Order: sequence, then C-alpha cells, then structure tokens
Amino acid sequence: MTPLIYVIVFLICFPTLVISIKTYKREYYKPYATFGSVLTIISVVLIFSNLEIRNLWVIPLGFALSLLLTLVFYCIVPYCRNAFSILVFFSHMFDGIETYIGTKYLGYIEIHVIPRILIENLGPISLPLAKFFVFLGVLYIIDTSKEPEKLKNYLKLILIVLGLAPGLRDGLRMTFGV
Repeated sequence: MTPLIYVIVFLICFPTLVISIKTYKREYYKPYATFGSVLTIISVVLIFSNLEIRNLWVIPLGFALSLLLTLVFYCIVPYCRNAFSILVFFSHMFDGIETYIGTKYLGYIEIHVIPRILIENLGPISLPLAKFFVFLGVLYIIDTSKEPEKLKNYLKLILIVLGLAPGLRDGLRMTFGV
C-alpha cells in the first residue's frame, strides 16, 4: 500500500503546486500549505470520527521516546545541530520506536526484510538502535559533505518523509487496532 499512497499524494500535490506557482508566483507556498493543511485536517477528522481508538498511548509514547533519543543525539553530535538534521533523526527514531512498540507489545510483525531479520535475531529494540547509529552516520556524511546546502536540505527532506510517513502510518494503525 505504501507505494500507492506516494502516487496518490503526488497526483494531489503536483497539480496543486503548479497552480499555486502560476497563480501566486513568489508566495506560492502560502496557498499550497493552506490546501495541504485543510486536506490534513479533513483526513484527521474523518479518521478519528469513524474509527474506534484502541491504543491511545501508542503515538504519544512513540513521540516522547523519539524526542528523548533526539535530545541524546543533539547533545552528543555537534555537527548536526541544524533543524533539518534534527528532524531527520527524530523522524527515523519515531519510525523505529513505533515499530518497536508494535512488534514488542501489540503483536505486529515487521514485513520489510532487513528490519525483520534484525528483530527476529536481536529483538525488537534492535531496530531503533540500528536506526540511531545508521542515521548518526548518514547525517554525518550529508552534513560534512561539500555539496551545496540546497542539495543537502533536499536529501534531508526526502529522509524526513521516508521516516515520518511510515512512523505515522504504523502509529495510527496501532492506535486504531487495524
């Protein structure tokens, strides 16, 4: 299902972006962000009004533990003190923690090959730990590279989406018990 959602989001976002740029030129981001915010609010209202909440604690716990790990990251890694790097790290900690919660406490099974191998052989805690160290390295490589700042930020934006999207998806699925 994940690849299909990227196609659907693209089919909504790209035309909206083109229309916003053609209509508002320099301040295209204002109607674009407004449109995205309205769609998000509608989606959240529909989800929460139509599904029974079974595990309300899942997302707040994942958020709190991810924030704690991100604070540790911030304190021990001086080269990654910019907002994008911190958000990349938080996003992947959130994804790892939500997977940990689901596999350890709620009977969920990891479907991706490498995380499943880690979890089956080393236990559920291995995934957030592996992500912690992998993203220490990834962010070090990106932040210390000589590439233009715009390219580095673009890569980080992609990494944020790749961490936050599955983390939120998993957290919401567990919250509603689906």
